[in-house]
Amino acid sequence: MINFKKIASWIFLVFFFFLPIFYIPKISTSYILSQKLFASLFVLVLFVIWVADFWQNKKTTIKYGQFTFLLSGFLLFSTISFLASKSFSQSFLSRGNIIDSFFMIVVYVAIAFFGANLIYRKEDFFKVLKSFVAGSTLLAIAFLLSLFNNFRTDFFAPVESFGIIFALSLACVFALIFRDREKPSRKRSVVLGITSFVVLLITLLIINYKIAWFFIFLSAFLTFWRTATETDFKFNKPKVFIPLVATIIFLSLFFVPKAGPYNFNLNYEQSISYDSAVTITQKSFSESIKNIFVGAGPATYAYEFSLYKSKDLGSSGLIFNQGPIALLTLVGSLGVIAVVFLVLAYLVFAIKGFAFLQSESSGNKKSEREQLSSLVFPIGFSLFALMFFYKMTIVPMVFSFFVLGVWSFTNSKNEKEIKWKSPKYTTEFILLGIFLFLFIGNIFFIKQYVAESFYQISVIDYRLQKNIDGAIKAGEQAIDFYGAADYYIGLSQLYIIKASNIFNNNPKIDLSDEEREKQTRNIASQAESLAKTATKKDSQNYSTWHNLGLIYENTSFLIDNKTDDALAAYEVAKKLSPNDFDTYLAFGRIYEKNKEIQLAIDNYQMALDLNPGLIDLSEKINNLELFKK
Repeated sequence: MINFKKIASWIFLVFFFFLPIFYIPKISTSYILSQKLFASLFVLVLFVIWVADFWQNKKTTIKYGQFTFLLSGFLLFSTISFLASKSFSQSFLSRGNIIDSFFMIVVYVAIAFFGANLIYRKEDFFKVLKSFVAGSTLLAIAFLLSLFNNFRTDFFAPVESFGIIFALSLACVFALIFRDREKPSRKRSVVLGITSFVVLLITLLIINYKIAWFFIFLSAFLTFWRTATETDFKFNKPKVFIPLVATIIFLSLFFVPKAGPYNFNLNYEQSISYDSAVTITQKSFSESIKNIFVGAGPATYAYEFSLYKSKDLGSSGLIFNQGPIALLTLVGSLGVIAVVFLVLAYLVFAIKGFAFLQSESSGNKKSEREQLSSLVFPIGFSLFALMFFYKMTIVPMVFSFFVLGVWSFTNSKNEKEIKWKSPKYTTEFILLGIFLFLFIGNIFFIKQYVAESFYQISVIDYRLQKNIDGAIKAGEQAIDFYGAADYYIGLSQLYIIKASNIFNNNPKIDLSDEEREKQTRNIASQAESLAKTATKKDSQNYSTWHNLGLIYENTSFLIDNKTDDALAAYEVAKKLSPNDFDTYLAFGRIYEKNKEIQLAIDNYQMALDLNPGLIDLSEKINNLELFKK
């Protein structure tokens, strides 16, 4: 018989080894999309292995308890939020750089399930942590080598995210060092552990991200507390003294100012303030009672941000896909009920964990549950705390649910045996349905990944080489694979640029006046059609409507007068993002062109109020005031 559980444990090792390495992006795709695809494929493979083991043994045993109920509740209300979402297609898979889509929520919960039912030995969990540490150490080495060899900010752009990953890895190393062992550690393991510790520590000292230090301090303190409790706080023992010293050092580093020659550009990690995020969530709740209970829908935070961002954020051209902390993102997107279930799961975890810290040890030879709990709890509780201090990213989310799953394995006493051939084949139909759901989701992810590659090639072809035809071809290939609204927007803009080149008698384009006019009209018509398609695919996204307005503006200049259509498109964009200054600039341009001077002044003034940095606009308003007189 094939040992499928052993195969599953190897799959876990491979996944957690490569998960941090996937922070290094493929040049033509974002690291977030790469990680999402990797995690979803991991879950699909694990599901197939679990079903194969189920089929081979004709039965399986599932552990269940409080965590099962609470995570099921979280998944149920996330599903309701998805079904009631502002944008069904956006909520299912989302854009490449968004973390909290419905499909990814299913992936997170599935990782918790497999953590509870496939990690059945403490040694398997230890190996998973070691594998993650090894992958993170390689990433840290690549980071350090990059620093000493023309550091590339575009390659290691999310510096704060890197800091969190290295902190999580260092916490794993620290916990592994002070876990209870039945046998002495091998010399090779000790050397590798010390090497990882030093490399990760040096990297974190260079980055010096405060939240990362707090994360390590909290994990180290909980590890110290358990070892101290076991020895009745005998500080003369190395097992207690060393973790205490390390805890004090990590806490001290939280207060130490940044030192060293490296001043990282943190613009990649710009985030809205906590107060602004709370205001956005409050206004989203006031929009409808539905939003309070089930939110606007997974992956729709960007819509709520555009709609309710304050005037202080009007000067920013950035569109934020989530709040400054994970909890606010989830509350705004999924609503209160789903988040209550998730937080309750963590609170149960915390209550049981602190009870374990205070409990008496069973003696020199620790039980398997004690050994697992002493390692899982410090890491898991630190990840729980992170939800209140840091935004959502793939690795902490995956690790959090994995830890919850492993903890439920150690604390769930209830088991249910399920047989393969159940009455009327109910089990088989359910498994087939889950497989099809995961399979289809992965197919869409793969298509999105390939499409993103072509789209980025399109952007590079135009920006670096000004190869408009090559950029258009790559953009069309992106749409063929995955018709996201963003790709339609990009392609429509490329078409309008090409139409403009032809219209302006580009010397490289040898055409008669009649052919030039005909081609201009056809290409501009294609741009308009693409822009309209984008609004249908993502009707709640103000960017799609703003782009349509721009296309109509350019079309008015190139061929037919589309001024009224442009105003109508901008009006929708304004409703979806009332504090976006670009839309008011667009209104001002059109009214100024139509000689409606007062309307132009009013809209330019609104744009200036939202973005006082537009100094030239202030001069334009003064000139228009003089012209009006």
